[in-house]
Amino acid sequence: MSTTKVQETYVPVRDEVRHRHKFENDFARVYDVLIPPGDMSDYHEHVEDTLYVCIAPVAMTDQVWGEEDVNQFNVPAGISMCRPHRCDPLIHRVGNIGSNDMHMVGVEVKASPPWVAAAPLQAKGHTELWDHTRMRAYRLSLESQESTGAFTYDFYGVTILLADTNYHYTDAVSSRSMALKAGDVIWHEGPLQQSITNLGESPLEAIVVEWL
Repeated sequence: MSTTKVQETYVPVRDEVRHRHKFENDFARVYDVLIPPGDMSDYHEHVEDTLYVCIAPVAMTDQVWGEEDVNQFNVPAGISMCRPHRCDPLIHRVGNIGSNDMHMVGVEVKASPPWVAAAPLQAKGHTELWDHTRMRAYRLSLESQESTGAFTYDFYGVTILLADTNYHYTDAVSSRSMALKAGDVIWHEGPLQQSITNLGESPLEAIVVEWL
């Protein structure tokens, strides 16, 4: 008696239930990855260049569709990267073999913006991390009660919070505070003249990424 192995299928990342849609516009689609300990995503396909930011440290597995090998990684919080899925599509599934929730934010680059900054950002609290053909990333760090002073985001992009914080900003038309959680995402379209102040008691940590 013979048996036949059932061929596994995959879904677009948009339809994978653990990759939870947050918001979308003409330039970006943002989703939140949340996988409890011991759980695993379905096989899913990535076809757009994607920014990944790890919010919480995690021990994870990664298995490419059709392959038997299962890779294991320990990923620290705060890691950010861009993977070029538009020219190198990926079908895989990821699992959580750690003791805490796997929490990541993914941002797909849907289109290039109408303009880009003439030079990398130079503003207090911002440190350039890496430069990709479609994105440039910075780490934003402010101690309690510290402010950036006035500066300009002369680009389209996102800010992704790495920790809970009381985020206060002032721009040309408003001044307000926001109680933000780790993993929250702010979309901004430049030129945005503003100042940012950390009104919380702990450091403000975020990843800021500009579209190129």
